[in-house]
Amino acid sequence: MELPDSYYDQLAREYAQRRDVMMGVLEEAGFIATPPEGAYYVLADYTHIDAPQAAWDCERFARWLTTDVVWRQWAAPISTRSPATVKGSCVSPSPSG
Repeated sequence: MELPDSYYDQLAREYAQRRDVMMGVLEEAGFIATPPEGAYYVLADYTHIDAPQAAWDCERFARWLTTDVVWRQWAAPISTRSPATVKGSCVSPSPSG
């Protein structure tokens, strides 16, 4: 099945809007992140947020973010409303190579 170019143009606009919202939320919360150029995910540095949890290791922070923060803010099941979190070292090489 072939779709018209307008479908893909609209899809790109929708993803750009979603990206812009997410980047705004991250920035407002104190995260440091570079907007993605072709992906639908964002890698964000949490170590500069204004919270004691900024000193935690990434696994503990990710667990806290998805269980305590997200659950309270949206009061919805984690699987349906929360951002996914991944330990940064899982997606980028360590400094030692």
